Order: sequence, then C-alpha cells, then structure tokens
Amino acid sequence: MALTAGDPAWEVIIAWRCYQQLRAIYQAPSPTARRGLAEKVIASFPSCPIPEIARLGRTL
Repeated sequence: MALTAGDPAWEVIIAWRCYQQLRAIYQAPSPTARRGLAEKVIASFPSCPIPEIARLGRTL
C-alpha cells in the first residue's frame, strides 16, 4: 500500500477511521442507536495514540 510508505506510524489511517466512526453516528437509524454508538466511539477516542484524536475524545 502506497500510503504506508508516507505514513509509517499509521496516523493518517487511524485518523481516517476515527472520522468514519464519527460519521456513522450521524447515519445511525434511530436516536437510541446513535446514542449507543456515540458512547462507544467517544469512549475509545481518549486512548487513541494520536494526540489530536485523544484531545477530541476528552473534549467530547
């Protein structure tokens, strides 16, 4: 994969996956599903190895 040559620590890929998880919250079919997904996703962000994502998780 060409991206790994310029992203050896996988930071771009991890950030992209976090972005996709946030988008999935807004696309959930019901408020209950959104709430459950949001709690799960946002709870995982503070432990992210990327400082910006971890800070976002603490803020949210």
